[in-house]
Amino acid sequence: MLVALDSNVLFSALIPPHGAPHRIYEAWRESRFELATCPE
Repeated sequence: MLVALDSNVLFSALIPPHGAPHRIYEAWRESRFELATCPE
C-alpha cells in the first residue's frame, strides 16, 4: 500500500509516544505501508 501523509502527522507522531499519529508512524516503521515522497 502506498500512503501520502501530511507532514504534520509525521511531526505529531514524534512528540508524544502515543495516539493515532504514533500508531501510523509505527506501522510505517514495521513496513506495513510505503510512504510516498516528493522531491520538492
